[in-house]
Amino acid sequence: MNDKDVTIANRILLASVSALVSSVFWSYILDFINVDEIIGPNPSILIGLIVISVIASDRIYVKLKIINFIDEDYTSEELSHFVGWKTPLDNEKNFRTLVDVLSNKCVSYWPHIPGWGETRLTIDPEKSLLDEGLIAPEIVCFCDIPRGSLGIHTEKYGRFGVGIDKYYLASYGCRPIMYVPWSKQDILTVYGKKLLQDIEGIYRCSLGCYEQKTTPRKIGNVPEEDELLSTLKSCFQKDFLAFIKPYDVSLSETDRENYYMEREWRRLGNVVFDHSSLKKIYVAKGYKERLKDILPEYSDIEIDEI
Repeated sequence: MNDKDVTIANRILLASVSALVSSVFWSYILDFINVDEIIGPNPSILIGLIVISVIASDRIYVKLKIINFIDEDYTSEELSHFVGWKTPLDNEKNFRTLVDVLSNKCVSYWPHIPGWGETRLTIDPEKSLLDEGLIAPEIVCFCDIPRGSLGIHTEKYGRFGVGIDKYYLASYGCRPIMYVPWSKQDILTVYGKKLLQDIEGIYRCSLGCYEQKTTPRKIGNVPEEDELLSTLKSCFQKDFLAFIKPYDVSLSETDRENYYMEREWRRLGNVVFDHSSLKKIYVAKGYKERLKDILPEYSDIEIDEI
C-alpha cells in the first residue's frame, strides 16, 4: 500500500467513525426531545441513522477514490535526463558528468560539444531498424516519468540528472518517440518485426530513386516536382525513422531492454537550457551539499536526492 492509499484509507475511516458518532448523537437528541415518546434511544431511528451513515460513508469512499485517481501523477511537468547510461552505479563519475552538464547549460550527445549541435544522421545499410543501426541519429533523450515512478529508470541511468520544462523542450523540437512492439512470436503476423521490415524495405527502395538537389528546400515550402522524392526521403528518415524505437513487448517492466518504460522524448542535436527552464536537479543521497558548494548559482533550483 502506497502513501496515497494510506491517506485515503485514513480519510474513509475518519468519515465512517464521524458518521456513526453522528448517528448515535442524533438518536439521543431525538430521545431527549421525546419525539416518539419512547424512553431511551429509539432502536428504529438508531438503526436507520446507522444505515444512512454507512451509505454516506460508501459515497465518501467513491468520491475520495475518484479524487485520488485524478490526483495520481501520470506524466511530469518536466522531462528528465539522467547521465549514467553506461555507469549507473558509478556515483562519482556521474556526479562529474552532471557538473559538466550544469556548467555548460547543455544536454549533449557524444562528443559533448556545448551548443545546439547539428541535425545529423548516420545511415548504415548493413544494419536494420530492428537493431536500431540502420538510422543512427545524433540525439539527446529525456523521459516523461513522474518523480514517484523513477525507480526503474534510475536503476538503468543512475541517480544524477536534470529536469527541464516540458514546454520549453517541445518548443525546440523535442517530442515523444514512436514505440513499435515486437516479440519472438512475430511469425504469422503483419505487425511487430514484419512491420519494421516493411518500413525498412520502403526506405531502402527510396535510397536510389532520386538525385539530391544542391539547394535545400525551406521548411514549409511546397516541394517542386523534381525534388519531391528527395524531400519525402529526407522527411521520412529525419522526422519518422529517427523517432522509431522497437522494443520486445514480452520483457518484464524491470528489464533493462524494455524501453517502453522510459516514455522517451528525443531531439535531434543538443539541448541548451537556461536557469528558468531548468526545473529540477537530481543527485544521489549525500551529493546535494557538494553540488551547492561547486555550483552555488544553482542553490535556488530544487535539488532532489534520490
